[in-house]
Amino acid sequence: MAKTGWWRAVWMGLVLVWGAVPQEAAPPGFAVRVWETEEGLPHNTVTSLARTEDGYLWVGTLNGLARFDGLVFRVFDGSNTPELEGGRVVFLGTGGGGKLWIGLESGAAVEWDGRGFRVLPLGRTAPERRLVGAGGDGSGAAWFYTRSGELWRWDGGVATPFLFEWGREDVPRFLAAETNGVVWVGAGRRLGRLGLRASGGSLEAPVEAEMGVQRLDFLLPSRGGGVWRLADGRVTLWRGGQVVRDCGPYPWRSAPVTSATEDRWGNLVVGTLGLGVFWYGGDGSVRWLNRQAGLVNEAVLSVCVDDENNLWVGSDGGGLARVRSQHFGGLEGTTPWAVQTVCGDGGGGLWVGFNGNGLMHWTGQGTRFYGRGEGLTRMQVWSVLRAGGERVWVGTYGGGLLVWQTNRFVPAALGVEVPAVVTALMEDRRGRLWVGGQGALICWDGRTGRRYVTNDGLSSVYITSLAEDAGGVLHVGTFGGGINVRRGEEWTVMRKSAGGLPADEIAFLHVDWGGVLWVGTVSSGLARWDGRRWTRYTVREGLAGNALAYMHEDKQGNFWIGSSVGLMRIARRDLEGLAEGRLKVVPCRTYSKADGLPSRECTSGSQPAVCETPDGRLWFPTARGLAVVHPGQLLLNTNPPPVRIENVLADGQAVVVPPAGQRLRLAPRTSRLEIHYASLNLGAPERARFRYQLEGHETEVVEAGDARVARYSALPPGEYRFVVTACNEDGVWNPTGAALALVIPPPWWRTGWFVSLSTVTVVVGLVLSIRHFATVRLRKQIEQMRQKEALEKERARIARDLHDQLGANLTQIALLSEMVESDKDHPEDVGEHARQIAQTARETTRGLDEIVWTVNPANDTVEGLANYLCKYVHDYLTVAGVPCRLEVPSGFPQAAVAPEVRHHVYMTIKEAATNIVRHAQASAAWFRIRLQEGSLMIELEDNGRGLPVEKVQNSTRNGLKNMQKRMGEIGARIEFLRGSEGGTCVRLHCPLEAGKGTGRQG
Repeated sequence: MAKTGWWRAVWMGLVLVWGAVPQEAAPPGFAVRVWETEEGLPHNTVTSLARTEDGYLWVGTLNGLARFDGLVFRVFDGSNTPELEGGRVVFLGTGGGGKLWIGLESGAAVEWDGRGFRVLPLGRTAPERRLVGAGGDGSGAAWFYTRSGELWRWDGGVATPFLFEWGREDVPRFLAAETNGVVWVGAGRRLGRLGLRASGGSLEAPVEAEMGVQRLDFLLPSRGGGVWRLADGRVTLWRGGQVVRDCGPYPWRSAPVTSATEDRWGNLVVGTLGLGVFWYGGDGSVRWLNRQAGLVNEAVLSVCVDDENNLWVGSDGGGLARVRSQHFGGLEGTTPWAVQTVCGDGGGGLWVGFNGNGLMHWTGQGTRFYGRGEGLTRMQVWSVLRAGGERVWVGTYGGGLLVWQTNRFVPAALGVEVPAVVTALMEDRRGRLWVGGQGALICWDGRTGRRYVTNDGLSSVYITSLAEDAGGVLHVGTFGGGINVRRGEEWTVMRKSAGGLPADEIAFLHVDWGGVLWVGTVSSGLARWDGRRWTRYTVREGLAGNALAYMHEDKQGNFWIGSSVGLMRIARRDLEGLAEGRLKVVPCRTYSKADGLPSRECTSGSQPAVCETPDGRLWFPTARGLAVVHPGQLLLNTNPPPVRIENVLADGQAVVVPPAGQRLRLAPRTSRLEIHYASLNLGAPERARFRYQLEGHETEVVEAGDARVARYSALPPGEYRFVVTACNEDGVWNPTGAALALVIPPPWWRTGWFVSLSTVTVVVGLVLSIRHFATVRLRKQIEQMRQKEALEKERARIARDLHDQLGANLTQIALLSEMVESDKDHPEDVGEHARQIAQTARETTRGLDEIVWTVNPANDTVEGLANYLCKYVHDYLTVAGVPCRLEVPSGFPQAAVAPEVRHHVYMTIKEAATNIVRHAQASAAWFRIRLQEGSLMIELEDNGRGLPVEKVQNSTRNGLKNMQKRMGEIGARIEFLRGSEGGTCVRLHCPLEAGKGTGRQG
């Protein structure tokens, strides 16, 4: 407590001093951001800076060259660029066509043309011959000036040497090329204008005119024409041989000038060694940037200004600094305290309430502090309002409501109990005072007060905000109870719902001139109610954060929204555009400490919060002081940011990005593609937003946010065009962006010639296939017809056999049976008839067995045929009294034998066996089966009386002819040979290969 009282006493003393001295709001200052080696800078000594036409900032250091896009340094040194061997850059200059000229400490001169580096052949390299100046003339040639006094003209690949004050290394030397092509060269006390006339073989520089100076400290071409001369202690701008601007003597006195540049309005910026930077204004003023202004190192070696008017400063050991003019000013006496509420005093001044430090009144001429001595019951002032004429009402946290009377604050007498915590004050259109706090809502009409609580219709008595529309309808925001709406004396409630109010914890309410209600929530973003439907706005729709504090609408049609992550400025037309479906994301400009805010955190929980004074300035409370800005004078960044495609990765491998207008041809079957791009918005690169589309693949533009890479996988072969664009921090989009044409060729099997060849092949193959299948189908039909024919033939044969054998035998049995009936009186005849019936029955059974064996598919094998033939021949000849020897192989091939073949072979062998019994008069027989290559040989031989061969050939006997016919029908061959013992040998040759009659039929 003692420490707090001491501090407040000191503060009161300072306030008394301030009260005697006129005070103005502090103007916007500078925001300084420094990059060192930890952030990727090659070296903390930055010797030179330059900006090429493509928008990149080039940084020369003692450890290499770096190209900077605002976020990332791409370093070029001896390890990856042989032309920069040594890497100690001492000079950077730019020329037409995007050229960058690099001077190394070794004396080498290197040129970058946007695609690669090359060493310029400017004579022998040595440290004393290093570059100190470069520029182009009106003929398209480039001039280079060295420390030793050599002057080189580079034209069409030819280098021509000259001398200008050669041999003296102790004098400063400069070369400046005006926008009209006039080239100036200066050294010490000499300053000359170069001409284009021939030298006539002399090494003396072609100087057309000279101007005398006592001491030349710097020479800089002006973008508006002419040249700045820092000479003889004065700063002057010369154009056409005349001084057009005289900025007076050096404000840096005798400090050495190391560099100079112009800002976007043509004002001079000078860097000095030891005193920092001096920035001239258009009104003749000079701003000194030193340590007190935030510059870390005052030993400046190089300066450069980009298109956004950001100043870049390279220092000796202090790294690279970016200096930006801040948008916001402040009010002295409010920092570093938490400002909770602010309102106007009616005369252009302000009442400022602090959370813990009482109340302050600023009039523009001075300030006065109000504390316990002036009647404040609590130092936590959460709301202050000037209403009802000259009355000042103060709501405190814990001390209730106070009003200013007779030079002090006293508790407000409203006729009803006032909450101890007052967070919201508002005067309605009828002049009534509304007081909201934690416990009740109070309405005071100047004479009597009325208290509203939950019994009166409120959903919650924790009041956070108040708003009235043009019709006098009161909207009351609460914490936890949503929004209460009062029409007359009737209360209705808006609560959180799906598709409706996003939360019941209300931070602020605002009714715009169109009657639309805007609702800020504690953690769920912004909502819009137009009387018909709700629209929600969160981080997903473009807000910087969802925890909102307050809102104010300026005269330019913008909403200023305080949040925990900064102060947002959003055009109302963009918010309405999202509500109407014209936009998917709202452009949002977010301000933070870099823009001049004392803190990025805007204080919440109070009303009034933002104040607009009669001069148009807006005052915003933050957690560390009061911020001020004039929306009408706010300098927006209207420069569309340059967009560049920096590199492409195909399947993880970097590929060279071709120049504009050329196509990048990728390898066939590229599965992964990454396209890295950048926005050269050097002042606020982290706030850039991107859109891209791969034409030929994507049908809609992709809102990429701050992502700087587009990834694709498994793209089919084809031609594509990748287009990317970006906007700066103020929502200004580059209308064209950057484009890259891509070609993914098909694999060889999908190329035109292969597809054509394949088409022809397929067509031919299709025709041949159709022909083949038609042929196969025809063959199948023919085969089916043959099978059908064979089946019919087989059926006819079976029917014939049944008729010939079984029919005849059965007929004979029937006749014998009748004879038995008629001869029943003659036993001897009956017995004979019975024997004949039995014999005929046995023959019928044997014939039926033969038919069944023939048609049974289980016997369609060589082994089945051999077994049946052997059994039949052996049994038949043995019964007939002719011994028969069987000779068969031990195994048989797995070959199928058709029923027709088996039948004909069997019938032929049967005929041969019958001939032996009936005609041969043989006493022995031999039955042989032999396997030959691809065929089966069957022999039946006897030792009977034999059969002459010529008789066989001329025989008219049906038996022999039937045997030959049967073999011919199945594709077999039969031979009648003389036996080895004088008898006859019948030999059958039956092929086992697929052929006529050998395969299984049907």
